[in-house]
Amino acid sequence: MTKLVRPMFVLAGLVMLALGLFAPAGPAAAATTTIAVGDYYFCSSSFDGGNCQTTIHAGDTVVWDFSGATSTHTTTSDTSLWNSGNMNGGTFQFTFSQAGTFTYHCNIHATEMKGTIIVEAAAAPTATLITSGTFPIATLPPTSTPSGGTLPSSGSGPRQPGSTNWWLLGALSIAGAALSGAGLAYARRQL
Repeated sequence: MTKLVRPMFVLAGLVMLALGLFAPAGPAAAATTTIAVGDYYFCSSSFDGGNCQTTIHAGDTVVWDFSGATSTHTTTSDTSLWNSGNMNGGTFQFTFSQAGTFTYHCNIHATEMKGTIIVEAAAAPTATLITSGTFPIATLPPTSTPSGGTLPSSGSGPRQPGSTNWWLLGALSIAGAALSGAGLAYARRQL
């Protein structure tokens, strides 16, 4: 093995180690929330004539389960975003892709059966520090977005809020330091 190839293997190993230690865990998996539909209520019989309120995250799916109802009902968005049509049993589902507050009702029993879906912004991805042995696994908190809602732009375009590219910069810094050290050591041996 030549003197130049060995430091390159060491450098490649260091880069892979750095990338493995600080790999982003990715966004949280989308969830499914089930809302029971009964005769004259959404959620439970305690909401008969009331408003069933459900909170989820963007990307989550809501499933309305009509199996507990003996009459025909609907789940219909107040803004025409979804409409199950007349249901006599079975389920209807809708995935909420954006944050917001969405009210709905039963077209057949509009005064008795009402609901609200509150969709919060999707959780920011987190990075997980991978360790071995007796060391605990540490989870780093998600980055926060400054007030105003956006991060500053750079020459390569605007950055996305909650960006996890910080780990790549750290890995490249480690790789650069290793390459500099390996290059200096190689140059010294050649002199």
